[in-house]
Amino acid sequence: MNLKTLILFFAVGTLVSCVKRNNTNPVPTITYENFIAADENTAYLTINYTDGDGDIFAEQGTKDNNFFAWFYYKDTDGSFKPALWPLVIPNPPGPDTTIYNNRPLGYTVIRPSELSKNQPIKGQITITLIGWRSDAKYKNFKYKIYMIDQKSNKTEEIMTPEIITPF
Repeated sequence: MNLKTLILFFAVGTLVSCVKRNNTNPVPTITYENFIAADENTAYLTINYTDGDGDIFAEQGTKDNNFFAWFYYKDTDGSFKPALWPLVIPNPPGPDTTIYNNRPLGYTVIRPSELSKNQPIKGQITITLIGWRSDAKYKNFKYKIYMIDQKSNKTEEIMTPEIITPF
Protein backbone atom coordinates (compact mmCIF):
# COMPACT_ATOMS: atom_id res chain seq x y z
CA MET A 1 0.00 0.00 0.00
CA ASN A 2 1.50 3.32 -1.04
CA LEU A 3 1.40 6.54 0.99
CA LYS A 4 -1.40 8.18 -1.10
CA THR A 5 -3.65 5.12 -0.65
CA LEU A 6 -2.94 5.07 3.07
CA ILE A 7 -3.76 8.81 3.42
CA LEU A 8 -6.95 8.37 1.36
CA PHE A 9 -7.97 5.39 3.53
CA PHE A 10 -7.54 7.40 6.77
CA ALA A 11 -9.28 10.48 5.31
CA VAL A 12 -12.33 8.45 4.26
CA GLY A 13 -12.33 6.62 7.61
CA THR A 14 -12.25 9.93 9.47
CA LEU A 15 -15.12 11.38 7.42
CA VAL A 16 -17.29 8.28 7.87
CA SER A 17 -16.69 8.25 11.62
CA CYS A 18 -17.82 11.91 11.87
CA VAL A 19 -21.13 11.35 10.08
CA LYS A 20 -23.93 11.34 12.62
CA ARG A 21 -26.23 8.40 12.01
CA ASN A 22 -29.89 8.43 12.96
CA ASN A 23 -30.76 6.34 15.98
CA THR A 24 -32.94 3.49 14.74
CA ASN A 25 -33.09 1.63 18.05
CA PRO A 26 -36.80 1.08 18.86
CA VAL A 27 -36.07 1.08 22.60
CA PRO A 28 -36.26 4.72 23.76
CA THR A 29 -33.78 6.34 26.13
CA ILE A 30 -34.25 9.14 28.63
CA THR A 31 -31.90 11.29 30.69
CA TYR A 32 -32.62 13.71 33.51
CA GLU A 33 -32.39 17.44 32.71
CA ASN A 34 -33.87 19.35 35.68
CA PHE A 35 -36.59 19.69 38.31
CA ILE A 36 -38.39 22.88 39.34
CA ALA A 37 -40.87 22.97 42.21
CA ALA A 38 -43.44 25.70 41.54
CA ASP A 39 -45.23 25.19 44.86
CA GLU A 40 -46.08 22.43 47.32
CA ASN A 41 -48.40 20.70 44.85
CA THR A 42 -46.96 21.40 41.37
CA ALA A 43 -43.48 20.72 39.99
CA TYR A 44 -41.88 20.43 36.55
CA LEU A 45 -39.57 17.56 35.64
CA THR A 46 -37.63 17.95 32.38
CA ILE A 47 -36.10 14.95 30.63
CA ASN A 48 -34.22 14.43 27.37
CA TYR A 49 -35.36 11.59 25.14
CA THR A 50 -34.34 9.68 22.00
CA ASP A 51 -36.42 7.09 20.19
CA GLY A 52 -35.46 5.35 16.97
CA ASP A 53 -39.02 4.64 15.85
CA GLY A 54 -40.72 7.74 17.29
CA ASP A 55 -43.36 6.06 19.46
CA ILE A 56 -42.20 7.06 22.94
CA PHE A 57 -45.23 9.33 23.36
CA ALA A 58 -48.88 8.31 23.53
CA GLU A 59 -51.38 9.30 20.87
CA GLN A 60 -54.13 11.84 21.55
CA GLY A 61 -57.00 10.19 23.44
CA THR A 62 -54.87 7.49 25.06
CA LYS A 63 -55.57 6.95 28.74
CA ASP A 64 -52.73 4.53 29.59
CA ASN A 65 -49.81 5.98 31.52
CA ASN A 66 -46.45 5.95 29.76
CA PHE A 67 -44.33 7.97 32.22
CA PHE A 68 -43.64 6.81 35.77
CA ALA A 69 -41.82 8.55 38.63
CA TRP A 70 -41.10 6.79 41.93
CA PHE A 71 -40.42 9.19 44.84
CA TYR A 72 -37.47 8.48 47.20
CA TYR A 73 -36.93 10.68 50.27
CA LYS A 74 -33.63 11.22 52.09
CA ASP A 75 -33.83 9.58 55.50
CA THR A 76 -32.02 10.80 58.63
CA ASP A 77 -29.25 8.24 58.02
CA GLY A 78 -28.53 9.85 54.62
CA SER A 79 -29.94 7.01 52.52
CA PHE A 80 -32.82 7.36 50.07
CA LYS A 81 -35.93 5.32 50.79
CA PRO A 82 -39.13 4.88 48.79
CA ALA A 83 -42.00 7.02 50.01
CA LEU A 84 -45.24 5.35 50.98
CA TRP A 85 -48.56 6.78 49.80
CA PRO A 86 -51.91 6.08 51.46
CA LEU A 87 -53.63 3.37 49.45
CA VAL A 88 -56.75 2.81 51.53
CA ILE A 89 -57.97 5.30 54.12
CA PRO A 90 -60.88 3.93 56.15
CA ASN A 91 -63.69 6.16 57.28
CA PRO A 92 -63.15 7.18 60.03
CA PRO A 93 -59.36 6.91 59.70
CA GLY A 94 -57.45 5.19 62.45
CA PRO A 95 -53.70 5.05 63.08
CA ASP A 96 -53.47 1.30 62.52
CA THR A 97 -56.00 0.94 59.70
CA THR A 98 -54.54 3.07 56.91
CA ILE A 99 -52.81 0.95 54.25
CA TYR A 100 -49.74 2.42 52.54
CA ASN A 101 -48.02 1.43 49.32
CA ASN A 102 -44.97 2.50 47.34
CA ARG A 103 -46.57 3.57 44.06
CA PRO A 104 -45.35 5.72 41.21
CA LEU A 105 -46.75 8.94 39.94
CA GLY A 106 -48.11 7.87 36.55
CA TYR A 107 -48.78 10.24 33.65
CA THR A 108 -49.82 10.00 30.03
CA VAL A 109 -47.43 12.06 27.92
CA ILE A 110 -49.10 12.81 24.58
CA ARG A 111 -47.03 13.11 21.39
CA PRO A 112 -46.50 16.79 20.53
CA SER A 113 -48.27 17.58 17.24
CA GLU A 114 -45.05 18.81 15.59
CA LEU A 115 -43.38 15.39 15.91
CA SER A 116 -43.81 12.97 13.03
CA LYS A 117 -44.66 9.32 13.57
CA ASN A 118 -42.49 6.36 12.60
CA GLN A 119 -39.17 8.18 12.42
CA PRO A 120 -36.27 8.75 14.81
CA ILE A 121 -36.89 11.57 17.28
CA LYS A 122 -34.97 13.23 20.06
CA GLY A 123 -35.59 16.24 22.20
CA GLN A 124 -36.64 17.47 25.58
CA ILE A 125 -39.99 17.41 27.32
CA THR A 126 -41.23 18.88 30.60
CA ILE A 127 -43.77 16.89 32.58
CA THR A 128 -46.01 18.69 35.07
CA LEU A 129 -46.11 16.67 38.29
CA ILE A 130 -49.19 17.25 40.45
CA GLY A 131 -48.89 16.01 44.04
CA TRP A 132 -45.18 15.44 43.43
CA ARG A 133 -44.31 14.17 46.93
CA SER A 134 -46.18 12.15 49.49
CA ASP A 135 -45.50 14.55 52.38
CA ALA A 136 -44.28 18.18 52.58
CA LYS A 137 -41.77 17.18 55.27
CA TYR A 138 -39.56 15.66 52.53
CA LYS A 139 -37.17 18.42 51.41
CA ASN A 140 -34.38 16.20 50.00
CA PHE A 141 -35.39 13.53 47.54
CA LYS A 142 -34.83 11.75 44.24
CA TYR A 143 -37.01 10.20 41.59
CA LYS A 144 -36.58 6.90 39.79
CA ILE A 145 -38.14 7.49 36.38
CA TYR A 146 -38.85 5.55 33.21
CA MET A 147 -41.14 5.58 30.18
CA ILE A 148 -42.88 2.88 28.17
CA ASP A 149 -43.46 3.39 24.43
CA GLN A 150 -46.44 2.31 22.31
CA LYS A 151 -44.85 -1.09 21.61
CA SER A 152 -44.23 -1.67 25.36
CA ASN A 153 -40.48 -1.01 25.10
CA LYS A 154 -39.34 0.30 28.47
CA THR A 155 -36.53 2.81 28.88
CA GLU A 156 -33.86 2.16 31.46
CA GLU A 157 -34.90 3.21 34.94
CA ILE A 158 -32.84 6.26 35.85
CA MET A 159 -32.38 8.07 39.15
CA THR A 160 -32.33 11.83 39.29
CA PRO A 161 -29.62 13.47 41.33
CA GLU A 162 -30.60 14.62 44.81
CA ILE A 163 -33.20 17.39 44.61
CA ILE A 164 -33.54 19.88 47.47
CA THR A 165 -36.56 22.15 47.85
CA PRO A 166 -37.15 24.85 50.50
CA PHE A 167 -40.86 24.15 50.96
